[in-house]
Amino acid sequence: MKKFRFSMILVLTLVLILSACATPAVQTPPEEPSGETTLVVWDQFYREEESKVIETLNAEFEAAHAGVKIERETKVLADLQMTVKLALGESDGPDVAQVNQGRSDMGALVESGLLLPLDDYIATYSWGNVFSSSV
Repeated sequence: MKKFRFSMILVLTLVLILSACATPAVQTPPEEPSGETTLVVWDQFYREEESKVIETLNAEFEAAHAGVKIERETKVLADLQMTVKLALGESDGPDVAQVNQGRSDMGALVESGLLLPLDDYIATYSWGNVFSSSV
């Protein structure tokens, strides 16, 4: 149960960050994907056991999504907190970054417009049945 909960929290965090990287909706038809897509992911799971879980999840994600490769960079919490806000606002920053849920971290990113609401995803994937409303 702990692994499932941990996995779901990670997925939720990844979706939060990915939604911040999304471009606004346009009326033109989508282009056909070409080649491989690399997602740069920053997280703080540097401890051996945590890192093994994340590497397994990344491998499963890559296997389920042909043409997607995850380039992972681990950082200690203090480094993430210092760099993530600036990095997410840059074109060469990470596509996905783990962020603390607190007001000083995630709240600042929301206020800066770097994260978007996940209400539609919560309804679509029934996350409201899995996570408490505080998440």
